[in-house]
Amino acid sequence: MKRIVLLFLLTLSLVGHAQSNSEINLSKTLPETRMGLWTNGDYKIYVSLDSLEKAFRSAGEQSLKSAQTYPLSDSTYLFTTQRYLKAADQLKTAENGFDLRSLVLYHGRNNEQNNAGNSYIVLSYVKVFVQAGDGIVYYKDARVYMLQVRYIPEGDGLMFGSTTVIYVDDVANFAFKDYQHYGW
Repeated sequence: MKRIVLLFLLTLSLVGHAQSNSEINLSKTLPETRMGLWTNGDYKIYVSLDSLEKAFRSAGEQSLKSAQTYPLSDSTYLFTTQRYLKAADQLKTAENGFDLRSLVLYHGRNNEQNNAGNSYIVLSYVKVFVQAGDGIVYYKDARVYMLQVRYIPEGDGLMFGSTTVIYVDDVANFAFKDYQHYGW
């Protein structure tokens, strides 16, 4: 019985920390009109300006509802709402190929350092669209229709987390890389 429990625990520890891979299939029919551009090294990633505008406007409206629900709180929600709605307005009038890194979008009070653009929030939205297959990705100037996803566990116990890497053919040359910490 002890051997069975020991083998079970050994197997569980190996499975729990194993790398896993999956794929993202990108649309072959998505039109290339009115798309915003996010560049990262060898990658040019395009997402629909209309879809992104709709998502930002919705997030801005939710932030405004929070500001109305908590009127005695500081004006954090109002600043956030203004940024989301301004970004949505910019996308509404943007031309095809608009540089998404130029958008200024973050949560909280105004902060000059965050007003430089290149927003992690915009990157997160772009990644969500790509993961849903609703993006156009060019890798080394050639359109690709499939991306690889690798989940890499890191650490143990309270220091446990994982890195997610999205790439075409070389995990070191990635379109997106994200670390998520699961411990305390």
